[in-house]
Amino acid sequence: MGTSREGVLTLTPPVFADDIIFAGDGEPIQSIYEESSTQKYKLGTKLVYPDGRVFRYAEAGEALSKALMTSAAENYAYCDAETQSTSGTSVEVGDVEITIDVTTGGTWTENDYAGGWIVNTSGTATCIGDIYKVVANKITSTDTLMTVQLETPIRVAWDENSVIYMMKNAYKDVEPFPTTPVGTATGIPLIDVTSGYYFWAQRGGYAPCIVDDGETVVMGDAVGHPATVGDEGACGVVAATDVQWGFVVMTGAIDGAALIDLTLDT
Repeated sequence: MGTSREGVLTLTPPVFADDIIFAGDGEPIQSIYEESSTQKYKLGTKLVYPDGRVFRYAEAGEALSKALMTSAAENYAYCDAETQSTSGTSVEVGDVEITIDVTTGGTWTENDYAGGWIVNTSGTATCIGDIYKVVANKITSTDTLMTVQLETPIRVAWDENSVIYMMKNAYKDVEPFPTTPVGTATGIPLIDVTSGYYFWAQRGGYAPCIVDDGETVVMGDAVGHPATVGDEGACGVVAATDVQWGFVVMTGAIDGAALIDLTLDT
């Protein structure tokens, strides 16, 4: 079986401030106009201003440009729809540190999934729909098994037919919002951000966003990922099948910045 809360846990979770920060009580230790090579808060930490602006703390997986929307990274195929044929029978009720099956060949980094999720999707009827938050993870030397520490204990035992998905924290390794979406919109940086650095992504309230090639946006338009995309992360009149990012409150010209009332995190 895995390790219960009463046992000796082997993984070391990352430790960072984890809170909702209200800027009216004082600015955060890392400004919304600063990037940092070292992590200051847990990814996804929420920063709220009295004027309605809302930010989330994020890590850049690629170089990012100010005033362009970002996206959650595409999930690894190596941990999608993984049948727990080896590890499933050892995952029991009460376990908080477990071993799971993954596909060999992933670019695994220790605690890469901290703050992410495991979801039971199929295979064992009593497990389907169970979700667990990951606090730490580490690949074993075999490259096919991973040790994972969970925030809460296993509620229903797994078996060899259990199928799981692992999802990273949405604010880890964010990238420019691509021409073909691969993840959810994660917010707009107010500065250029270096790959691998930490920053605040704006998700609510008034924010600048570059207007995409060929797009005309006017006051009140619902904007987001446009039907025909020219530049990654630029906004346009939202395509019918896509999630809107917000509403135009100040018109902008093509390749210029419009002012958007973001509604991603309200």
